[in-house]
Amino acid sequence: MKRGNYMRLGKVIIISALLGVSTPFLVKQTPVVQAAQETQNNTFTLEIASYAYRKDGKQVHLDELRDANGEKVALKQNGQVTLIPKGTVLKYYGKPVPLKTYIGTSSQTSNGDIKMYYSIGNGYYINAKNVGLPNGPANLTIDHNSYVYNYKGQRKKAKTIKKNTTLEVPGKFEEINSPKKFYSEYLSSSGIKFVSWQKRHRFWLKYKTIHGKQYYRIGKNRYIKANNVRYLDGKPIYVDEKETTVVLKSSQQIVNRNSNRESGRYYKKGKKLVVDKYISTFRGYPDDFWFKTGVGDSVFYHVKGTKDDWFWGRVSEVDVKRHIEPVNVFNQKNTTVQAKPGITKAAIYNSHGEQEYDDKFLKTTNYNQAGYYPTVVKELKYIYVPSSKKVELFYRIKNNDYMQFFVNKERKGIGSDPRINDFYLKVEDFEYVAGPKLTPVNTPAEAEKDK
Repeated sequence: MKRGNYMRLGKVIIISALLGVSTPFLVKQTPVVQAAQETQNNTFTLEIASYAYRKDGKQVHLDELRDANGEKVALKQNGQVTLIPKGTVLKYYGKPVPLKTYIGTSSQTSNGDIKMYYSIGNGYYINAKNVGLPNGPANLTIDHNSYVYNYKGQRKKAKTIKKNTTLEVPGKFEEINSPKKFYSEYLSSSGIKFVSWQKRHRFWLKYKTIHGKQYYRIGKNRYIKANNVRYLDGKPIYVDEKETTVVLKSSQQIVNRNSNRESGRYYKKGKKLVVDKYISTFRGYPDDFWFKTGVGDSVFYHVKGTKDDWFWGRVSEVDVKRHIEPVNVFNQKNTTVQAKPGITKAAIYNSHGEQEYDDKFLKTTNYNQAGYYPTVVKELKYIYVPSSKKVELFYRIKNNDYMQFFVNKERKGIGSDPRINDFYLKVEDFEYVAGPKLTPVNTPAEAEKDK
């Protein structure tokens, strides 16, 4: 057997297969290297710390791993499986391939779900959604038998391309700031210790619109309908539409989101539903961040044609062929800020620019601290401050539905005080996080006049 250039492992490899909640077991396996691919120079960068998988879709233990430059990677052993750190550059072989995935942890569940993976050699794979855009050829995967068309949209006398085929196609993936008719995304971890969210990076492959329909070019004067494509670079495709169709992987209880109550009514497993909203209610993070696995209960789909039928949008329970753009509904209505680094408490001011308390401060946090809790602000206002004899800019906290916590001078907690519900904080101590951008309700000159 030829020896791989990128991964050097012992003859006996300990493998932990996380299936459901079963106890990990040990398997003997001899690494296999595809000799014909050893000259491959295509690479990608891990944007999220990633586990390696076998072809059977189970996470695996690695004794040693070499990156694209032949350098030893600092692996993190997590029980019987291995975590490859974010930023690792790896060589990959061929196009993404579909594998049934089996995971059973506190944060992820997958019992045979199909996901797309890149081969990194020796029979090991990386989830395609965890990598940035590779430097190799663009590719797409179809999930519907597809006719081939010419540049006029006329069907060609060519063999039908079978569903689940992945094609290398002309063109390059390009990152975009806003949705296109068809696009996809990859995720990157924040790199911040206490932030378990991931940043979204949209990208697209240019398509051609013929008679109002979109087509991807797959060769010289050869096109397929974009609507038959499920993955771009192994990553799920999105459509810039108001609705999409989902299939339930398990029975789902209907939730009244406005009252935050479960209805006692269920949609059965296998039910196909048209949904017209995909939302999160998480607060205190920018719109281009998303929950790291989608397993949280604060992600919902709304059923089209119903008044208030919602169900949880956990990725482990919903199969979506074409995703729609998620919306953070909290951010649509609320402006949140966080303390600037180094600011551990914020003085409380009244409408006259006077510090209200000598030994009571607002407890502040930011992304870099445990227990991050954003501050919801209602108004931006200039106020004359007698102590500094100048006009300064303040945020107003008024009738806040979200609990505020207070500390003394030593930043020891003194709990909450519902009576303190209309006060001001200096803008210079905070930075914008998300929500509608506020504009001052007055001018510096007006504040000077009102002193």
